[in-house]
Amino acid sequence: MASSSFTGAAPGGAVAADASLLALAAAQPGFERRRAHREDAAAAGLNRLRDAAKRAGVEALATAVDAPSGRTFFAFLFGNSPHLGSLLLRDVAFAQALASESPQALAEGIERELAAANPEMPREELMRLLRVQRNRVAVLAGACDCFDVWSVMQSAALLSSMAD
Repeated sequence: MASSSFTGAAPGGAVAADASLLALAAAQPGFERRRAHREDAAAAGLNRLRDAAKRAGVEALATAVDAPSGRTFFAFLFGNSPHLGSLLLRDVAFAQALASESPQALAEGIERELAAANPEMPREELMRLLRVQRNRVAVLAGACDCFDVWSVMQSAALLSSMAD
């Protein structure tokens, strides 16, 4: 994966490029006006994510969901993409990472996990690893595209690089 392809920053340098995906999204013009297409799905998703975070001991995610920018960010994903919402609920650790890590760091982490996979590991374990990382790529590319953190071409480049 070519690192420079996946960097992103808020317009005008308002937020450092290594800021969290959530911070970069919140710095985009019009972020606070983004609304979920399905408010009921957004509210249910936020409640389920908060509960899942608390059950998993990921209190920082529960706190992020309750903050205004976190509420907007996650509600938009839940209310506009049932698929991304279901992936967030399956992987609360990665949902937390969206709120605390840069998109670049997230992409590099996915790449590291895949590169570290032992081809001799049991097939079931390898398939699970591939599914988890595929889901993470979908969430990362989708969120970066939805919030204009990355261009469509950067999101497509991530998807293409991970397909290899």
